[in-house]
Amino acid sequence: MPMQSASQHKLLTQGKLATVLTSIASASPSSAMEAITMNQHLPGLASKTLLLGTLILACANLPGAAAAAETDTATSATIASDSVDVQHVMDAYHAALVSHDGVRLAALFLPQGSAWLNVLSDEAYAIAKAKSPGAAKVRLGSYADFARLVSTAKGTFNPTHTNMQIRSDGTIASVYFDFVFLIDGKEQNRGSEAWQLVKGSEGWRIAAISYSSNPNPH
Repeated sequence: MPMQSASQHKLLTQGKLATVLTSIASASPSSAMEAITMNQHLPGLASKTLLLGTLILACANLPGAAAAAETDTATSATIASDSVDVQHVMDAYHAALVSHDGVRLAALFLPQGSAWLNVLSDEAYAIAKAKSPGAAKVRLGSYADFARLVSTAKGTFNPTHTNMQIRSDGTIASVYFDFVFLIDGKEQNRGSEAWQLVKGSEGWRIAAISYSSNPNPH
C-alpha cells in the first residue's frame, strides 16, 4: 500500500476533525462526550482543537441551559408559595383556572393518586338517564384530565365559591363550599364541593375532590 505524504495525512486529519466537530454540534451531551472519547487518538494539535471546539460549543448552549434553570426555579417558587396553607392552595386553584394554567393546577394535587368524583344530583341523574339509559350517577375522573381541559379550553373560566368551611388540625384538612361554574359568563354547573388535603414535606396538597353536579340543561 502506498505511504501517505505528510500533507495528505494532514488533510485527512483536518477532514476528520471537521466531521467530528460537526457531529458534536448537533449531538446530545452524552453523544458529544462519546465522540470526544472515540477520537482521542487524533494527533496532538487536532486533539487540542477538538477539545477547544467542544468547550466553545458547550458555552454556546449555556444561555438555553440557564434559561431552563431559571424557569425551573420560578416554577418551584410558585409551587412553594401555592402550598403554604389551605387558603393559598384554594387561591392558587382559582387563579390557575382563570389563567388556563393546567401545569400550576396539577401541581396542587397529591401525585400519588388523588381521587376525583363527580356525583350527579338526583334531578340531574334523572335528566341524564332520560337522554341516555346507561348514564352513570357517580363519575370517576382525575385531576390530570381536568388539568388538560383547563390548559386546552378556549372559554373564559370563572368559578365562584360561597359558604366556605375549612377544618384543619395543621396536618390534614377538609374544605366544603357551594360553587357555581361559569364559562364565558354563563352558568354551566352548580353544586357543593368537598376537598380533602394533607400537609406533606413540601407543603399542602389536595388528596381528593368530590362534588355534586347540577349541569345547566340548556
